[in-house]
Amino acid sequence: MNIFSTLNVLREMTPDDFGFDYAQRVPIVSIVFMILGMILAIAVPVFAFIWLKRRYKLEPTVALYSLVAYMLGGYLLPNVLGIGLQWIDLQTGIFSANEIVYYLLISLLSAGLMILSIWLGMKMLCTRGPVTFGSSLLFGVCLLIVPLCTQTITTLGNYFAVSQTVNNGGLYDVINTMITESGSTEEEVAGLLDAIQFLVDGETIYYLMVALDVLLLMPIHISACVIYGGIAGKQLPKTYGKFVFIIEGLYAAAMFVRYIGVINSVYLSELLYLTVAVISVMTTYRIAKQTMPDQLAKLFGKPDPVLTGKAEENPHKMPKIVMPKD
Repeated sequence: MNIFSTLNVLREMTPDDFGFDYAQRVPIVSIVFMILGMILAIAVPVFAFIWLKRRYKLEPTVALYSLVAYMLGGYLLPNVLGIGLQWIDLQTGIFSANEIVYYLLISLLSAGLMILSIWLGMKMLCTRGPVTFGSSLLFGVCLLIVPLCTQTITTLGNYFAVSQTVNNGGLYDVINTMITESGSTEEEVAGLLDAIQFLVDGETIYYLMVALDVLLLMPIHISACVIYGGIAGKQLPKTYGKFVFIIEGLYAAAMFVRYIGVINSVYLSELLYLTVAVISVMTTYRIAKQTMPDQLAKLFGKPDPVLTGKAEENPHKMPKIVMPKD
């Protein structure tokens, strides 16, 4: 009886009964930042791939192994563990009673599974041949392609689509359809309108931060990939593996600080990731400069003419001699 009562009340309502101002519009600046965020999410990995492709001989399987490694350690296992932690909490209430412990565990598990992903990926690469500096960089770039596509671009694309509906004056009809045809509950309609209100009132820079939230993880995890790749490729001793744990440990610490709400500003949150990214890159740069200076110089040097197709076919070919006619 309660279910039918709820539905009947909703059907008797109109969009105006929710007290929402349907004349509100999402600021143009917010829409611009949504588009800019999507462009960055696409352009950064594409530019990185082109840059590497012009300087190193890359194997397509590197990208495949990277995606497989992320799906295992960055998506599948975290979801399974998340379900397990929720089940434990339902049985014991341990995490509900102490959220800090839960967030600490999630942060450590996320970083630990990322280390596992990179390690497994490098093991797979070793079965195909020696792991090079270039393949390690490509592995790191491709490691975050999945979250960029499934989280960043999808989220910003949804924001953009909803904003277009709101600014074109179509929100009233959408709410009316939800009430009269789709059988939505009052809570669902109210939740949607709250989300729309966030689009209208939210900080415009937030939409750019949605992209930066994943893009700033690229230099962190790429640094770990380069170090692990150097170990797998016999260019670095195994003792350098400690730097991978330091880098990912800093990432876990930054994640934990953000989870517990110590930093409420979106700017400071991204600054925290940026700081970890800078430390990671500088640490890896110093290691590469000492142990792989030729590969590092190749990274920042001019494109390889052989790989770009601009090399001369035979630079030592003898000039053609034309004999004079009698």
